[in-house]
Amino acid sequence: MRLTSIEHMRAIAILMIVVGHASYFAPADATDHASGFVKNLVQGGTTCFVFVSGYMFHHVFHDRYQFRPFMTGKFRTVAAPYLFISIPLIIWTSIRQPSLADRLFG
Repeated sequence: MRLTSIEHMRAIAILMIVVGHASYFAPADATDHASGFVKNLVQGGTTCFVFVSGYMFHHVFHDRYQFRPFMTGKFRTVAAPYLFISIPLIIWTSIRQPSLADRLFG
């Protein structure tokens, strides 16, 4: 049984996470309450994503969950592409813009 509304909420949470990450590079001049509220809302997308993903995980995998195959699949489909894409970009950014690297890692 598909949970379409939950899948839509998960997509919204993913968009909130992306916008929250992108807002890190925006000017930090959110002095009024409305701007602060919106910034907190999108940067809090991870909480929503974790809740919805946990609910979907329980709904989909509850009866047939096995730790090792599940984690192997997650590494192959999530962690490996993330590392493959992000490590070269982190190195390139650290070399080209040391001040940004200091801000991110320092």
